Order: sequence, then structure tokens, then C-alpha cells
Amino acid sequence: MAQTESSGVAGRRQLGIKFLASLVFTVVLLEIALRLVGFAPAAPPPVIADLGGLPIRELVDHAHRSKWIHEPSSREPMNLQGEHPDVTLVRNWCGCREDDETPVEKLAGVQRIVVLGDSHTDGIVANRDSYANVLERSLGAGHDVVNCGQGVTSPYQQLWIYRVLYSRFEPDRLVVGFYAGNDLVELTRQHDRIHLEWDGRRFVHCQPTRRPDVTMEWYGTGPFLRRHLATVHVLQRIGWIGPPSRPVRARRDARFNERIQSARDRFPAATWQGLGQAHFFKHFPDEWDNALAMLRHVVKRFQQESPGGDIVFAVIPTLRQLHPEVVGDAAEVLELEGQDLECDDRVCEAMLAICRESDVEAIDLRPAMRRETTALFWDFDHHINVAGHRVIARELESHMNR
Repeated sequence: MAQTESSGVAGRRQLGIKFLASLVFTVVLLEIALRLVGFAPAAPPPVIADLGGLPIRELVDHAHRSKWIHEPSSREPMNLQGEHPDVTLVRNWCGCREDDETPVEKLAGVQRIVVLGDSHTDGIVANRDSYANVLERSLGAGHDVVNCGQGVTSPYQQLWIYRVLYSRFEPDRLVVGFYAGNDLVELTRQHDRIHLEWDGRRFVHCQPTRRPDVTMEWYGTGPFLRRHLATVHVLQRIGWIGPPSRPVRARRDARFNERIQSARDRFPAATWQGLGQAHFFKHFPDEWDNALAMLRHVVKRFQQESPGGDIVFAVIPTLRQLHPEVVGDAAEVLELEGQDLECDDRVCEAMLAICRESDVEAIDLRPAMRRETTALFWDFDHHINVAGHRVIARELESHMNR
């Protein structure tokens, strides 16, 4: 009897070994077949050293094709609403919001300041009215302030753009506009942009996932598998499997989707420029610490990349922080109240604290902008208007003079 049981165990073991061997063989065949028909593992992130060898104009073209910057040498008319003047967004040869062509080499005796940021820095104003260009005129001769702002970007994207491209302009100082209304939540977006991921030890640069998901996933084996196995990469691309997570993040629930879509349809400006971020962190509170960890990483890397550590962050408030009444019915649609509506101020305080602990200069623009009696934001999309850009330029000039 014992011999019969032993024989049965051995048979099951052999069967298991054969099954595993056939499974491995099938996966290897599938991997070979996918590579033969043109699929490949996820491309590793570009090496900055390799990009550094490109001629500057080829690098600009590469940055545009990679969607890191907007189209160079372009003119984008914007038909603004109401009584506001129409604006044409003009970009020069390197994608900067400048009317004149920016020379790569600065003139002797000229201090060059590169300004980075999202659409509030990029500006929904004529180039001459952006705070970068107003600052240049205020500082006077011997200063060249270049507006390298890029709308619809996260702070990490701005860091990457600077490291890869705009550091070639060899600035003496960096100014980075940080917008309290959505820059923190933008760090968690993965599907449509380069972003940061945690590999178990540190943050690493990753390409867009192409899978819409507003939550962030932290994982250690995911990047390795995607870069080395075409099978894993293809299955993730078509959505059959998700990356292994640590821990697994909750997907967007139906109520979150329903509320955010309704708010965007009815109140797009308020939603995009602040309330959407508040809604996100209300539904996914554990993402707050994750986003702050990424922001802390970005601030420190900016400090390391800046010329001699000469960098200042301009912390730009939202229209809602100046005039809470503009929230209106949008907050009801998103079911935001009390502490939820303090999200923008929490973001400001968090950013200022990160800068202090990193020994990085930062300007809190809330007091100066709250003192103004004139409107500082366009009412139709809640971006900074001409008067708002002047206030920011004035505060930056005052800070630099001190």
C-alpha cells in the first residue's frame, strides 16, 4: 500500500513538472512570436547623456515628438469669452513663449533666468504680458528672462523638460511657478505623460501607461517586467492585466466618475483649476502622502539641477483662495464641504514646508494677491490675467532685489 501511495505522489510530481515545463515553453514561444511580429518590451526611458549629444534643434524636435513641449514656431489663436481680448499663443523655435528667438548662448554680461511652470506660467496672455517678460522689463538691461512654461504639465514634467532641454541655455537662476490648484494631483497622472513610479527603492522615470487611471500605483517588479517581457507589456497595454501593486490602489469608483464628469461638463473652469484636485484627494486620501513624496523628490531634484542651487518657487494660489464665493454650485456637484474646500491652502502650506525642509527659496503669493482690489484671474477659465501676471512679476523682482 505504501509503495502504491509513493508511486502516486511521484506520478503527480512528474505531472506537475511537465505542466510547468509546458507552461514555460508556451510563454517562451509567445514571447518569441510577439517580438517577431513587431511587439517589444516597453522602451526604457531615454538616457539624458545620449540626448545631450543631439544638436539643439534635433533635441527640440525630439522633445516635441515626445510631447514634452508644445509645438515650436507656432501660433495658437484663442478666442476668449466675454469682454476679454483675444490672445494668440506664440512660441519661438525652442517652444518658449517668447516673440523673439532665444539664442542658446547668452550674451556676455547678461544674467539669464529660465522660468518653468504649467499653463499659469505659460500664460493665457500675450507673451509681453507674462510674468516672465514683465519681470525681464522690471529688472532692466543685463537680464534675459526666458518663459519656458508649458501648459498641461506636472512639476515632474517641468523638471524633465529642464534637465533634457532648457538647461542647454545655461541659466544663472531658475524660477518655477507652482500652481496650488492642480500641480499636486498632476503628479499622480500616468496614462498620458511621463511620470514617476516607485521601484521599491526610489522614484524612477517612466513613460505614459496609455491606460486611463487617475490613481497612482506603486510597484517594484512592474517596470522590470515591462522592459524585459513583451508578453507582459502587451497584456498591460490591452488592459488584460494590471501592474503588480504595492499596495493595490483602489480604482475610480462609479460615484467618483459620475461626479467629476458632471462637474467638468457644467463648471469646467472651477473643476480643472482646483475643485477636481480637492475631489480626488477626498476620494483617495491615501494618495495625498504619495503625491507629497513625489513633490518632495521633484523639489530636491530641481535644487540639484539648478545653477549653483539658485532657484525660487513661486507658489501661485487659485482664484478660489482669493474669492471663495466663485465655487458656487460646483462644490455641491462634487459633494465638497468644510475641510475638502481647504485643499488648495493645504497644498500651499505643504509646498512651502517642503521648500523649507529642503532649504529651497519659495514665495507665498497669497498675501500679495489677496491685497489687490482688481481682478487677477480671467473669470471664464480661472487662469491668471494680465494684472495677475504683473503682481507675480513684482513679487519676484522684490524677492530678487532682497
